[in-house]
Amino acid sequence: MTRSNMSPLARTVVFLSFLAVLATASAQEGYQTAYDNVDVDVIIQNDTLVQTIMKCLVSATDDLCGPENKHVKELLPEMLATACRKCTEKQKHSMTKFFGQISRKHPDIYKQFLEKYDPTGELLGKIKTTA
Repeated sequence: MTRSNMSPLARTVVFLSFLAVLATASAQEGYQTAYDNVDVDVIIQNDTLVQTIMKCLVSATDDLCGPENKHVKELLPEMLATACRKCTEKQKHSMTKFFGQISRKHPDIYKQFLEKYDPTGELLGKIKTTA
């Protein structure tokens, strides 16, 4: 069946399938860069925001999470296990800066974070930036 003989529904299905393949390929190459322009310094200076983010990450459920934090929570185990292999340099830098500040300013919740995601304390240290 040629393109001109396809029904509008068939063309739509083919197009959506093509988009799904592209999205999957992009996801395998790296994490979305939508949040790369977020200023991590602004976040770490806002204790209420830090507490909100960290409570989401350490929670056993997603009840305390907004959509952005839930997405990060879902990706975090893979990011840590692979030394953030799919991360951009900006993402690596922001992650190490954020958790470095949390470890100093909020040691109690940082300890809960480590217990859940990095009990040996080795995974975060493997995320290196070239910046």
